[in-house]
Amino acid sequence: MFAGESGNNLFQYFLSLCISHKKNYTVNFTTHKRGNTFKKENEYFIFNGLKLPHTIVGKSMTNNKITFDGHIFDWESVMSHNGNITLNGFFQKYDYYKPYKNLIKETIFKYNDIENYKDKPGKNDLVLHFRNYTHVKNLPLSYYEEIINEDKYDNIWLVSMEINDVMKVILEKYKNAKVRMIDNKNDFLFICNATNIAISQSTFSWWASFISKAEKIFFPSGLNNTYLWYENPPKERIDLFVNDEKRYIKKLIK
Repeated sequence: MFAGESGNNLFQYFLSLCISHKKNYTVNFTTHKRGNTFKKENEYFIFNGLKLPHTIVGKSMTNNKITFDGHIFDWESVMSHNGNITLNGFFQKYDYYKPYKNLIKETIFKYNDIENYKDKPGKNDLVLHFRNYTHVKNLPLSYYEEIINEDKYDNIWLVSMEINDVMKVILEKYKNAKVRMIDNKNDFLFICNATNIAISQSTFSWWASFISKAEKIFFPSGLNNTYLWYENPPKERIDLFVNDEKRYIKKLIK
């Protein structure tokens, strides 16, 4: 079931794809009343400009249903189960996807020519992402400044759909800082083609950086040193740190 916006939907799509890959199951996608920003074009879903097939064919299972809600998922239960599997949540834990990362990336690049996107940042540019919504607290200025000051960049790109107070300070203080504000598709593909990325606590920039061939991906981490949504109390249910790639660099939010 698709719930939330396109970044959330990509987790739901790919967990379904991975289950289908392991169990040879048909996948039927439905939508939740909570949000949904993906589009449908012919035989494809469109998530922030990414095109993916909306039909995943395999065996149809209708009996003996098990359901996973919220964020909690268990591969062991799935592999031992013979019957319908319903996903009704967000499932934002990298370990669920880690064994299947090659399958996920191969699927994305099969249907999307990301590297030939013409509007790219320079190799020595830094791309910073900022969330656009008030229901999640924005990252502090200190997170972005620490990253900016660690190296010398030709351009510092501020990607967002609105200009917030932190962005205003960066634009005033760093003369090579520029705003990038077009639309979800173009901004997503712009991040995908960056060499240096500082993500926010956002599934939008998480997916763009994960797909990318960036050399450095700066990752905001809370005092518990693992969780992407750093303002939340520690929870085992959420952990999107990519722990098997050296290009991911944790930055502690104090």
